[in-house]
Amino acid sequence: MAGDSCKPVHKMRALIFLGFLAIALEVNAQQDVYKDVSQTNSLVLYARVNTGAAARDIRYPDDAYDRIWRLFITPTVWSDINSSQPIQTSPGDAFQVPAAVMDTAVTPANDTSLAFSFGADTGVVYYVYMHFAEFNALSQTENRKFDVFVNDALEVSGFKPEYLLSTHIGLSVTSAVGAELTYNFTLTSTSDSSFPPIINAIEIYSVLPLQ
Repeated sequence: MAGDSCKPVHKMRALIFLGFLAIALEVNAQQDVYKDVSQTNSLVLYARVNTGAAARDIRYPDDAYDRIWRLFITPTVWSDINSSQPIQTSPGDAFQVPAAVMDTAVTPANDTSLAFSFGADTGVVYYVYMHFAEFNALSQTENRKFDVFVNDALEVSGFKPEYLLSTHIGLSVTSAVGAELTYNFTLTSTSDSSFPPIINAIEIYSVLPLQ
């Protein structure tokens, strides 16, 4: 099983930059839980971070696939939150994010948006997986709802994390051949949202063609 012991380089700004060395994703996890893997392509890990007030990196036995969820130092523009109750996973969940990862999250400290970014290589396809769970038992008149923008383009509208249940957004992005750029992801509360956005964990992979 391939390891992923590289160290992240974080540039903490209002827009959080994720930068990791690329390494091969674990074979068992690719076969079992990442449905974007096929006979013609594989995924190469770019970043996998566990947001919130985690005390350590998370891996086996918390993660049955021995994926390493790196501790992410929370910048001052974010606030740590955590759940006092375990987060559940639906049968057939495509990602199987460990409960120890989903139990922590971040939310904006003094804003209605969360933002992160990463630098893209030319002509490469990337998959970005964002993992969420609602920690609060919201009343019928309350909600947490947000839009997801990539480089200011609306990609997901009115997303609502499920209460104490792992929920996910998966997006693919591709930079044109000859163009190097940075992808900026912004989670912004909708006008009728009672609470700001949250995020529990982030994974980014590049696609490696096998044929």
